[in-house]
Amino acid sequence: MSEIVGLPVHLAPYPPQTAVEARQLGEALPAALCIATASRVHVLYRTDTTESHQRHSILHEVGHLLCRHVTPNADSDVRTLLRSTYDDAKEKAAETFAYEFERRLGPLRAQQGERQEDGPLTDTIERYGSILEG
Repeated sequence: MSEIVGLPVHLAPYPPQTAVEARQLGEALPAALCIATASRVHVLYRTDTTESHQRHSILHEVGHLLCRHVTPNADSDVRTLLRSTYDDAKEKAAETFAYEFERRLGPLRAQQGERQEDGPLTDTIERYGSILEG
């Protein structure tokens, strides 16, 4: 992907306290975020969600990069695209890329006993696991 974008692409989770602080402040934290600088592209993602949701969020941001929705510009310090709505054509294109890529890759399923369950959501995860995990 770095070759296509023309810059190094760095994939990393949000800093550990970011999700905690967002929750405490009652602020929405995007599932993933793409930041392009003149010298590098950063894709940050949440880790307080399922592996399949993380993968989908990352692929969504990759879709933005491959569709050239996020383009670094030497005249600008940072360009950021937040994944927050699917109303416009760019969001739909990135979402379509992520779904099509996953469809060809196949579902990601956690083996029984390997999933870290969130206590209050255990019943919901068990009931809707096949939907939540692809």
